Amino acid sequence: MKLRNEIILIQGQYKIAELTTLIGYSRINTDRIVLITALRFPQFLPDSLDPTNPNQLLDNIIEVLEHFAHLEQTFLIYAEYANSIVDRGKNIQVVEGASMNIPWLYNVVRMFHKNLGQTVVNVKIETKKIYINEVAHSWETGLSLLKFHD
Repeated sequence: MKLRNEIILIQGQYKIAELTTLIGYSRINTDRIVLITALRFPQFLPDSLDPTNPNQLLDNIIEVLEHFAHLEQTFLIYAEYANSIVDRGKNIQVVEGASMNIPWLYNVVRMFHKNLGQTVVNVKIETKKIYINEVAHSWETGLSLLKFHD
């Protein structure tokens, strides 16, 4: 990919952001954003999770998201994400995380970056294929197409 203002939004279970860009500052893991939100607002966590155990929260990030949605507190996650990108803006090149598989979070992240004028590249990762804007590629081809030249 060669456009400067592109943002790659990755859905799937595999972590490939580190393979696409060299600069850590240009990557965001939405699971970390959700974790930060959960630690700031432990009153909105399910009773089954320990708010003092970040590893347990990360392991159950989907449950945390579902609970925030059930309590209609998703705006807290949106605000935390917006706060994390406000200084970096167009320097962000890749967004990934298990939480990106949740449609309402994916759509809001997508909207934020489109609002910044970035061209969104939708990526879905499956076991043997990488779908870039709904076009299937092998792992090798897909990764080479997604690489930024830092």
